[in-house]
Amino acid sequence: MSKLTSGPIGCILAALLSILSAQSLAAAAETAAAGCPDVPGLAPLLAPGTAILAGEMHGTREAPSFVRAVACSGLAAGVPVTVALEIDRAENAAFQEFLRSDGSEAARARLLASPFWHRKFQDGRSSEAMLGLVDDLRRLSAGAAPGAFHLLLLDRPQPGDQRDQAMAERLAEAIDARPGDLFVALTGNIHNRLQKGMSWNEELEPMAYRLHRMRPDARLVSLDMAYPGGSAWVCFGQTPEDCKAQELHGPESAEGRSGVELSKDPEGAPYSGRYFTGPISASPPAVGEAGPDG
Repeated sequence: MSKLTSGPIGCILAALLSILSAQSLAAAAETAAAGCPDVPGLAPLLAPGTAILAGEMHGTREAPSFVRAVACSGLAAGVPVTVALEIDRAENAAFQEFLRSDGSEAARARLLASPFWHRKFQDGRSSEAMLGLVDDLRRLSAGAAPGAFHLLLLDRPQPGDQRDQAMAERLAEAIDARPGDLFVALTGNIHNRLQKGMSWNEELEPMAYRLHRMRPDARLVSLDMAYPGGSAWVCFGQTPEDCKAQELHGPESAEGRSGVELSKDPEGAPYSGRYFTGPISASPPAVGEAGPDG
């Protein structure tokens, strides 16, 4: 977060929020009229050239719902939207075909036949909720102006930090190609950290940290997922059997809160702020708990 509030990028974000404050009520009215979910605090971020990096605990219904709300609200406000997902880019052809489809059972079956949904290690990214998000994005794309919506698959499975490097490069290239888009990227909440290092690896350089270094003038808003508790389909081990619905606990301070809140004291923080989801609920795999290796 300190990357957003100190130096040139901090000035950019501060100016952005100041300029948009007068527009936020109008944007909120537009999104409500379009049937988009109300997300308090989101409207000031719905601007061309902004990249919202949403971190998640994989395997919930709530994180994909938040991304859908951002995409819907951005399009309703007249801003082109690119949604980026932590999915292997080798799946791009199958996902793009589904976006162009009518969403029929046959179209859904073709999408679900791709290897991504059949991985033995079901870590929550190929959940029913993620399938629902992709279908929602298909509907939003169909109702948007030509060229107003894009789906970007970020992942390229590689060892160690090379994976974060590949995702950062992928996102940087897309931002360069579509500078007028509102970007919303959904990744695990380590990948979207703006700080280097974790307790188990002080040299870890997450995707967001690398992206800021690649594009220091980009308007990056990194949000961590905040919830008071609930459940998620996650892997707490190294075998497929360790992937299941697990009970999770969150801070009491998240109880009863909703929407987006940017940090008031960001210096040294790993995120720009948080998005509050309320209690979370596990979303199981879209095509079963296990399948052939993919």
